[in-house]
Amino acid sequence: PITENFIGFDTKTVPDEKQSLAKSIEAGNCQELFNRIQKNLKKGSSQRTFIDDNNLWEKFPECFITGKTGVGIISNYLATIYQWLAGLVGGVAVLMIIIGGVQIAMGGGDQNNVTEGKTKIMQALAGLVILFLSGLILYTINPTFYS
Repeated sequence: PITENFIGFDTKTVPDEKQSLAKSIEAGNCQELFNRIQKNLKKGSSQRTFIDDNNLWEKFPECFITGKTGVGIISNYLATIYQWLAGLVGGVAVLMIIIGGVQIAMGGGDQNNVTEGKTKIMQALAGLVILFLSGLILYTINPTFYS
């Protein structure tokens, strides 16, 4: 939930605009937050100082990749990259399953097309199993990997 003392809004701000931006950030659109930060930076002030001074790390944790140490930050970056790539690989695997199914359906009795379609489906399913097992292994090694 967005706090009432939201950064970048003065007392004259329309409440609807504040709610709209708050909903945008809660939906994962952090670019709006960074635009507000840039607008409110004073000349000679760094973005990092501004974020620290206004405690934005804690107010909007979904918009920052943070860690207490350099290793923690790298770990969080790797977790974010893994989650993004896992979603991409999962989407490609589902697409290949659909393509294989269409190839079987459109094969028209040609055994070669049916075999190719089945092969695509089996390979995509194997890829999904490997994806889920890699996630299980990562979770076993570090239970906080996904949080």
